[in-house]
Amino acid sequence: MRKTIENLFLFMLLLASLACTRDKLPEPQVDEACDIETIKYTGEIKPLIDLYCAFSGCHVELSDAPGNFSTYEGMENYLSAEQFQYYVIELKDDPQLGMPPDWPSNSGSYSIPNEDLDKIQCWIDLNYPK
Repeated sequence: MRKTIENLFLFMLLLASLACTRDKLPEPQVDEACDIETIKYTGEIKPLIDLYCAFSGCHVELSDAPGNFSTYEGMENYLSAEQFQYYVIELKDDPQLGMPPDWPSNSGSYSIPNEDLDKIQCWIDLNYPK
């Protein structure tokens, strides 16, 4: 009886170990609009950065905001540290911490439309292509 239980246990263990070897994860779904050929800083993203981030008094040379976002090189430290993603995407609905901020001194937009956020998210997902 004991031998039968041991054999049954070993058989079940064997089945369990083989069961997962044939499992396949689904292929990641990539948004068709999220294409490395079109979503690059020099194409789609620079105009958005200029509109929402790098304008007079904000994220440009000699402004109080950190970084000079008027060039890709000026943004690089904020991209590699994931600060850009954190403030623009993750905190987008926070009026004080999210970017762009809802501050009286902000002469630009207080929010980024979803269509533009989608492009920015694609750029982030593609690892910020220049």
